[in-house]
Amino acid sequence: PSPSSCPQSQAMSEEEAANPDGEAEAPDDAGPPPFTINVAIKAVSPLVAPWVKPEGEEEAEPPPPEPVKLSFTFPGEEEPVETEPVEPGEDGACVFDYVKALEGRTPGPALVSALMATPMVVTVHRGETAIGTVSVDMLAFTTGVESIGGSYALTKIPFEGDLPKPEPEAPADGDEAAEAEPEAGGEGAPEEEEDTRPKNPMLDGASVELSVAPTFPPDEGPALVSEHDALHGGILTLTAVAIAPLPKTLIDVQAANDNHWEFAVAMPLEGLDPATIRGGETIVEKDDDGEIVASRVEFAPETSTARVWMPAATFAAFRDSIRGKGPAKARMEVCRVSKSGAFDAIAESYRAIADATFDGLLNPGATESTETAPLRAPPFGQYAASCVAKLCPKENPGGGEGPAEEAAPEGQVHWVATPTECGVTFEVTVSAPVLPPWRAPLPPKMAVADLLPGRDPLGPHEADVRATEAFRAEVTKSAAVLSKEYAAMFTGEPKDADSKATRRKSLVFELNRSGKYHAMKERLKSAASAIIAERFHNGGEGVQGKYNELYVHLVQEMHAALKKLGSSEEEPEDPRDGVDHAKLARFKALADEYEISGDQSNADKWHRERLVLTRRLPEIWAEYGAFLARCERYGKSEEAYKEALMLDEGHVPSLIALCALMLHDEEYERAEVYGQAVTSREEGDPVAWSLLAATYNAMERDEDATNCNYEARRLAAEVMSRVTAGSPGSQPEKPPEAFVSTSLLLLDMHMPAEACAILEQSRTHAAFIRSICLARAAMLESMPQNAHGFLMDALAVDATDPRPFELLGDLHMKEGAFADAVEAYTHAMACTGEANGRPPASLKLILNLGKALTENGDLADARATFEAGCEMCPCASTWLGAGIAMLRQGDLESAEAALAEANIQDHTNARVWGYLCLVALLSDRAPEAEQAVGSAFRCGLSNDEWPLLGEIGKLFLEHGRWKHAEGALRRSVKHGGGADVRYALGRALHEQGDAAAARDQMLAAVEQAEEAGDAETKRLLLESLRAVHSELGENEAAAAAVGKLKVMGVPTSPPPKKWRDC
Repeated sequence: PSPSSCPQSQAMSEEEAANPDGEAEAPDDAGPPPFTINVAIKAVSPLVAPWVKPEGEEEAEPPPPEPVKLSFTFPGEEEPVETEPVEPGEDGACVFDYVKALEGRTPGPALVSALMATPMVVTVHRGETAIGTVSVDMLAFTTGVESIGGSYALTKIPFEGDLPKPEPEAPADGDEAAEAEPEAGGEGAPEEEEDTRPKNPMLDGASVELSVAPTFPPDEGPALVSEHDALHGGILTLTAVAIAPLPKTLIDVQAANDNHWEFAVAMPLEGLDPATIRGGETIVEKDDDGEIVASRVEFAPETSTARVWMPAATFAAFRDSIRGKGPAKARMEVCRVSKSGAFDAIAESYRAIADATFDGLLNPGATESTETAPLRAPPFGQYAASCVAKLCPKENPGGGEGPAEEAAPEGQVHWVATPTECGVTFEVTVSAPVLPPWRAPLPPKMAVADLLPGRDPLGPHEADVRATEAFRAEVTKSAAVLSKEYAAMFTGEPKDADSKATRRKSLVFELNRSGKYHAMKERLKSAASAIIAERFHNGGEGVQGKYNELYVHLVQEMHAALKKLGSSEEEPEDPRDGVDHAKLARFKALADEYEISGDQSNADKWHRERLVLTRRLPEIWAEYGAFLARCERYGKSEEAYKEALMLDEGHVPSLIALCALMLHDEEYERAEVYGQAVTSREEGDPVAWSLLAATYNAMERDEDATNCNYEARRLAAEVMSRVTAGSPGSQPEKPPEAFVSTSLLLLDMHMPAEACAILEQSRTHAAFIRSICLARAAMLESMPQNAHGFLMDALAVDATDPRPFELLGDLHMKEGAFADAVEAYTHAMACTGEANGRPPASLKLILNLGKALTENGDLADARATFEAGCEMCPCASTWLGAGIAMLRQGDLESAEAALAEANIQDHTNARVWGYLCLVALLSDRAPEAEQAVGSAFRCGLSNDEWPLLGEIGKLFLEHGRWKHAEGALRRSVKHGGGADVRYALGRALHEQGDAAAARDQMLAAVEQAEEAGDAETKRLLLESLRAVHSELGENEAAAAAVGKLKVMGVPTSPPPKKWRDC
């Protein structure tokens, strides 16, 4: 056939047409061309001392020189290479002209790793005797050098004479022929024999000169490692320590088959062969009874290490993976391998993976990390893709089968069937740090002073002349004038009430006649005006709210001034600053109490009262700022903290809080200023460093964020070490990890999103506290289902801690599930106290349990809870809770006594006055009730108390106190009162002669009753409306009411002449 008709020829002609120059094209996936490594042996220094003619032997001739040759084993070569023998020169040195070209080497990370992993071993022979050796490390190639070489000192190979002389064998027991050994130096001691064993004659300091240099094809090289890889690559050293504990199945099969298996640990690397270690042997330790006390796979030192060179791309991928920025975290793999090469039918049962964190390498400048990673089953179906799969062939290669053993259930591995969690312990070392060495972040451009208000801080004595103090001074002066005038006009005590009234009228007449009353009034008016300008310029809820609050405040200040005037000695004040710290503490306790009980208005009032006492203590402003943050009034909180810094620019709590507030507002530059103001101090604060880490994360300054993260953890570890270094018997509670502490701070400031972000930076594995934080965050974000799940996680870890139970109770209270809340709070109470090794129940827990019991109708238990609270934490809230429970039980006498105690604890508590009014009405003491309800209004009874106001109004209505009933009922209706309350308001208005207003209220009440489905209230309203309409002459409306009653099936009769008769 013709050449063109041959398919092969046709194909060749097509290739030639595509490549007319006739050059062979390399495939697209061809790697770099091979190159040659040249090993040059240049010289060996004198090996032995020069020959010296013996004395008296003039005709002695030097022995013939022994030729010298070298042999070396290059990494990757199986057989050693040997030079030709060379005779020494006159000076004893040997000059070689030997070059061994190792051709066909493929450049790449695998070759560099092989060169680095195994040194080139050079051995020097004198004659046929090896006398010296040296190991030439190829590690320098990873730095980008073109060649390595120089003079390498030889190490002697010890001969028999270089080793210690063996000890003579001891005579056998009972050997009569053995004689007693004579004392050294004594009579009969044998002379010490000369050691005639051969010794290595090589001189100390002998060396060999050699070089190793690669030769690359044109356009390749000139170095084995590129400059970029040399700068940004690195060497990874993996050392396997142990796998422990062992599953019983493995212990049994190893014991029965004389350790048939060995174990391997590998770490996959992107773009490289995995770093693999094999040779682990099982070790089982037993006690005297044969019980296993410890078991592990242990790796011998000579086989426990693997070194791999990673080019820049692989090193970057490794760094990103352990920092969590890559597609997956770094992973370790473990498998079982037959020593004899036998087929392992259940290899997958012992192939496991471990997610490694390499936390130690994430510290700035760190190059070492040791950790134990728990083993788990790999994802189903990924066995063949693992880096250890090739160590365990899937098909029998003909080497026989291993011992019979049952396989693990599908999707599981035997390693998890251990009494405690099984993990692989390993060490990782890198030649270059994953993260740069630690350095402090650069200082910000602004200072704290630049962010504070542009005014002078309060002077040291300015607080002593404020308006309230001036008002008290005027009250004292007026009291003195009245006392002096009274003493001038009267003597002795008045005989009866009429005499008292006569004296009072005479005194008032004289004060008016002399003008002293007018002068006193004007002075007090001026002082009160200053108070209004200082504290009440914004007012309260409308005009009436402002008047009520002002009235209460002025009366309190008047009482305080008169009390001080009548006291025998001054209240104690701190002589250092003139501040009554005892009163500050008492006001703080009241503020905390009301905040715990959910009364933010009263809590705010007592915080402001502290500022009335003094404005020049930064901690007072800081505590007020913290309260405002918890109320989510972040702008006011920022102002309060800045006031603290105006007094003390280095006040750490204020600086930390402002850093958190700026982080919340995304004012990152300002957050940096406040954070660095704390971190620049000598004593470190881990919370400030962790807030700075979050700030720099948001600013995408990764290196600064990492350094701050590390410093936060380091300082927290120092604090923990100082705490745990005390007496073991004391067993102090360990402080939480830095980022957990910061997360708790942010949760206290009601910043759940920031708290969760901070928590993500934590390395803590404490699942309990983490779940608690996440649950609190979910509750703040109104995600009850998530919060419930996190609390269940916390209880699964520790069901003896009261905190998750208490939070669970708070969650149920918000949802209105009072029975569930009672159960949760009861569990929390049971977990507190000295018997459980925990602090006693908190005031918050006591109040919440009592409130839940009251809402659930368990009045006896609620009463008992509050009474116990009165013993543990006597305060207005516990006495008030007890009084309410007693009132609902009908025990009016005990309720009044408890409420009186609450009034003694805090006479400004409006709720206490409200319930005292209720007790008085139920006891048929209407005049006392009127006084009590007036005090409740003056003290600012909260709008949330509309149910209480509704009760009070209805009882006033029953007692014929129409005006007071109207006042209470109007406020109740305005803020949430239902149809029954509006009906009572209509009745009160009608009793006062305003039938039209009563009609309007009742019409609105009918609509409310219809919406609520309250048929009984609707019936009463329609019957009353019929009478009111008739009274007003609105016959059609009255007929309409009658029609609605008939629809409801209520029999009707002619309307009464008077509405009250209906």
